[in-house]
Amino acid sequence: MKKCKKIVCLGGGNAMPKVVLSSLKKYPVKISAICAMLDSGGSAGRLRKDYKIISPGDIRRAFIALANTSPVIENLFNYRFETGVLKDHNFANLLITALELSTNNYEKAIKEVKRILNVEHEVLPSTLDKSNLYAILENKKIICGEKT
Repeated sequence: MKKCKKIVCLGGGNAMPKVVLSSLKKYPVKISAICAMLDSGGSAGRLRKDYKIISPGDIRRAFIALANTSPVIENLFNYRFETGVLKDHNFANLLITALELSTNNYEKAIKEVKRILNVEHEVLPSTLDKSNLYAILENKKIICGEKT
């Protein structure tokens, strides 16, 4: 009996899920994706600010990349509202936020997302703290979060 290779992926943003995870899941490997949890832009940033939650953005992308579900459910989890008060919010970010707020337990919330999307691999947050990305520029100015 051949052993299954185990692969650990560290990262966040779009590259790891869209390229690495979605490609690796096609092979007979066991993937552990450790997500950065620092997304502070767009929908995730607004939800973090409004509800004082752990960022849903990076882990959402990993779950979707590793999902074993129908294209309809995958499209639903990728859906971004185009108008109204939910404009630019991603459906999955809203779901993860609601799960975190209703259970008061982020770990339980992500276990439910894993179950809903039928994810066979591990998707883990790098931290359960409400964390931010900081940069110190050459001029000593400090930037917090995603800035352009």
